[in-house]
Amino acid sequence: MAGKRRKALNRREVRRDIDPGDALLKGLIHPVRAQALTILTSRIASPREIADRLDHPVGNVSYHVRVLEELGLVEIVEEEAVRGSVAHYFKAVEHARDDGLLVRTPLRMDKAGWAMVRRIQERAREEILKEQVAVRRRTNGSQTAATEGLFGHFLLKIPPEELRDAR
Repeated sequence: MAGKRRKALNRREVRRDIDPGDALLKGLIHPVRAQALTILTSRIASPREIADRLDHPVGNVSYHVRVLEELGLVEIVEEEAVRGSVAHYFKAVEHARDDGLLVRTPLRMDKAGWAMVRRIQERAREEILKEQVAVRRRTNGSQTAATEGLFGHFLLKIPPEELRDAR
């Protein structure tokens, strides 16, 4: 029989040598991590609950949730005694950035809404590429007058069962 959940007291080690933007990229580069992070953005869940939602082996999901934790993208918020062991419950960590570029926003969209968001993202990418051309003109192609960067955009869907639970 499961025990009563209690607030987690211990914090495990988080990598301090990684930029939050890089951490997010590393977190999203694997589909299981991306799906787990999407779920944990909308609710608190254990690796077992995530594994059940995604129909993946719990060991595999636990590994990827630990990676997300090491990257500082999720944290343990509750613990529960379960058959002589401890189940950990995680949630996504919000990172504030001075430049405001690292943002995760939970969405609730129908099919038409998802299509519109994808079109908006594509228009944004086209405008950013136009600005890149303008920067080359303004800086006369100088490599030292410009800052290197990477633009990426993504849109992750939560499994339908998760949408029902988030209400």
